[in-house]
Amino acid sequence: MSTPAKVLSLCEVPTQPDLRTALRADSLVEITGAWHLAVCDLKNSTEACRKGLYREVNAVAVAFITALKNLIDKDECAFLFGGDGALVLVPSEFKQAAEQTIAEVAHMAKASFYLDLRVGLVSLEALQKQGVSLLLGRYRSSAVLRPFVFGGGAAGLAERMLKQGELPLPNQSSAGRQVSAKFDGLECRWERIPSGKAETVSWIFKSFAPTKLEEFEDFARVVDLVGEVYGDRQEYHPLAEQNLNLTQNGKLLNPEFRIRSFHLPSIFRSAYFWFLRLQCFLGNLLMRNRIKAGGVDWGNYKSDLLANSDMCKVDDALCMVVAGSAAQREDLLNRLSGAFAKDQVLWGTCVSDAAFVTCLINSYERKHIHFVDGANGGYAEAAADLKQKLRELGLK
Repeated sequence: MSTPAKVLSLCEVPTQPDLRTALRADSLVEITGAWHLAVCDLKNSTEACRKGLYREVNAVAVAFITALKNLIDKDECAFLFGGDGALVLVPSEFKQAAEQTIAEVAHMAKASFYLDLRVGLVSLEALQKQGVSLLLGRYRSSAVLRPFVFGGGAAGLAERMLKQGELPLPNQSSAGRQVSAKFDGLECRWERIPSGKAETVSWIFKSFAPTKLEEFEDFARVVDLVGEVYGDRQEYHPLAEQNLNLTQNGKLLNPEFRIRSFHLPSIFRSAYFWFLRLQCFLGNLLMRNRIKAGGVDWGNYKSDLLANSDMCKVDDALCMVVAGSAAQREDLLNRLSGAFAKDQVLWGTCVSDAAFVTCLINSYERKHIHFVDGANGGYAEAAADLKQKLRELGLK
C-alpha cells in the first residue's frame, strides 16, 4: 500500500472525479506545515434535538464554519459539517484571530440559543506528536462543490481532546465586547424538506481496521454498497426540487435571524427580521416564475442547490444522508453484515421523513453550499445510536 505524499498547501490536494476515487490510498496526501485544526461540538446536542432544536443545532455548527471561512477569506478552505459540530483547517498565521472568532461563536450560541458550544484550536504539530497525521483527499461533487475528506486520526483526536477538556479554552473575556466573528453568507431559510422517497436516513459508519489507510478502504466498500442498493447520488439524494420552499414562518427563520443580527443594535435587529421575511417572499416568487434578476438566473437556483448539497463527509468516520425505502435500508444492512468481519465496521442510523438544510452563500449565482442533515436529530441521533453500540461492545 502506497504512502501518501506530503504537501504544505491545500492547492496541492488533487481533486478526484468522485468520492469513491478520493478514498483510494493513492488519492490521499498528508498535509504538513503550519496549520491548526479548529473544532467545535455542542454539548447535549441529542437532548437539544429531541427538544426540537434541530435547526438551531445545525445553524450553530454552520456558523462556526462561516465565521472561520470569512476570517481566512480564501477560496481554498478545508472544512467539515457534522450536524452538531464542525472542523476547519486554519493557517497558523490566523491563529490569534481564529481563537477570538471561535470564542465569539461560542458566546453567540450561548447568548442566542442557550446552547453550550465547546470550541478549541490545536496545532497540527501537536497532534502529530501524538502519533496521528492529517490525510486529505478531495472530490468533485459539482462544478462548485469540491469537498475534502479527512483521515489519519488527527481530526478524531482533536475532537476527543475537545470533549475531554484537553484543549486550552480560547479567552472569552472579550467575547461580546468587540465584533470578531462575521456570519455573512449563512442562511437558514428553507422549510422542512419532505423526503422525495419513503424515508430519509442519516448514517454514520465507523471502521476498526488496523490502519488508517485500511479505514479508507472500508469506507470505499461502504460507498460501493450504498451505490448497489440505492443507485447513484441523484437517485438517493435526500432533497427533491419540488419540495423546496423558502419559509415565512418566524420560528423557522429564528436561527438565521439570531445569528446574522447578533452584532447589530436592537433597532436594526427588528429591521433585519422583516428584511429576511421579504427576501424569502421574493425568493419564492423569483424561483417560481424563473426570473433572471440581480445577475442570477433564479429558475436554476433549486437545481444548483441540489448539485451543491453537502450530504456526505469523512473525518475518521463516513457520514451520509440518503433517501430511499425501508426495504433498501434493510437490504443495505444485510449487505453490510455480509461484507465485513464481525465488528470491523459499525454504524448508527436515524430514520426520518425529511431533511433540513443550512446554507453558506458566496454568491447566489451558483457559488453556494448547502449542508444537509436528516430531521428528527439526524447525525446527532445517528451518533447516539452508534455510541450505544460501542458501549455494548466495550469500545470507545
